[in-house]
Amino acid sequence: MNFDREYVERALVCAELLLPPGDHEVRLFAEDWLELSKPVVRVGVCVVIRKEGRVLMGKRLKSHGVGCWCLPGGHIEFGETPEDAARREVREETGLEIGTLAMSESLPWVNTFWPEDGKQYVTLYMEGEYTGGKPKAMEPEKCAEWLWFPVAHLPSPLFTDMREALVASASSESKIWRADWLATHGDKSSVPWLMRMLADDDLCVVAGAIDALGHIGPEAGEAWQALVSLMLDGSKPLWIVDTAAYALGAIGVVNETVMCALRTAVDSGRSSLSTCALEAMDVLKRKQEMP
Repeated sequence: MNFDREYVERALVCAELLLPPGDHEVRLFAEDWLELSKPVVRVGVCVVIRKEGRVLMGKRLKSHGVGCWCLPGGHIEFGETPEDAARREVREETGLEIGTLAMSESLPWVNTFWPEDGKQYVTLYMEGEYTGGKPKAMEPEKCAEWLWFPVAHLPSPLFTDMREALVASASSESKIWRADWLATHGDKSSVPWLMRMLADDDLCVVAGAIDALGHIGPEAGEAWQALVSLMLDGSKPLWIVDTAAYALGAIGVVNETVMCALRTAVDSGRSSLSTCALEAMDVLKRKQEMP
């Protein structure tokens, strides 16, 4: 039986008014349904399957996220392990059988909340081994097609946190290509991913992320603290700290911490950094003077 919450609440009120004292059966029944009708946090799993540098993604037809591209995956059913759910969902959705499975080390899980829909999901991200075969749309009412995409050229729009999950586990070359693309096409939604790239071990990836943040401009304002830290990091080469100073001017956040950091960079004795910091200060001062 399926009762909506309003129906059950009315039933509980009627039970209070009409039942003789001591008759608790309907009350207990209604209370159970009230408990079941509360919003719950669901747990799901998504699987990153790679083939020759590309990842498998499907175009959703379901009302939630219709038209968005997503990884194979779904709910973890009662009694299943995450690995069991991952294999089942991939088989049900694509017809593929995956090999070894492991939790994603770079982004093992995300917590996503959709208040407008009353939904919240904790999604586990796993890496699944491609063992061969052609993916098919096994549930055509839910997914139009499954295609392979390079991480550097992901389709758009992406469903929820797919961008962060894929890029976090991508190769350095793919990340650099993606940062270069975002320098032209990125917006505020790209900033969290780019900020994660600032901590990458590959300095070329870091430089690409800084450059992209600078091109995004004021919409990347939340990155100012990370850029200040990079600019003042004496262990970083000049081509990194110079770019960070340039990006600070481009995003246009003006506060005492930023201006103090730029003055410190001017006095650092590193000539190119001093020049870039002076230029950034000039840009920010002009911004302060604007009506």
